[in-house]
Amino acid sequence: MSPLRKVVLTFLLAGLISSWAYNSYSNWVESLYCANSARNRQMESYNPSGAYSMWYAENTRLAKYADR
Repeated sequence: MSPLRKVVLTFLLAGLISSWAYNSYSNWVESLYCANSARNRQMESYNPSGAYSMWYAENTRLAKYADR
């Protein structure tokens, strides 16, 4: 195998792994937000103040994952 072919294959593999990692991370963060939304929809009695407090706490907790 020629050196040029090795370099090209290495960069192709690096790009594939990079895109896979990005998509996996993005899907994981999206699942956290979806789970949070589903939990808020399932609340038995709606309390606007409590719902806001819960939303704010969860949003702050998840922000460290979404801001990257």
